[in-house]
Amino acid sequence: MPYLYIFSIGAFFRSAVDGTTSLTFSKVLGIGIIAIGQYGLFAPIYWVRLFFAWIRQQKDLDDRSRNKTIATPR
Repeated sequence: MPYLYIFSIGAFFRSAVDGTTSLTFSKVLGIGIIAIGQYGLFAPIYWVRLFFAWIRQQKDLDDRSRNKTIATPR
């Protein structure tokens, strides 16, 4: 495996759990399957972090949509 390839894989997985990318069900499923090959035994730990990031993102989107509907026009 080329040296720089390792860093691009790490950036890909990190972007999924730190909230910099939008997560849909298909993205979470695909990333979860790829994590099996990359992390092996540690994949379940990554899945937990990915799941919590997905839940947090959905909650933030719901909060933003509620704030937009509550705001009154001037």
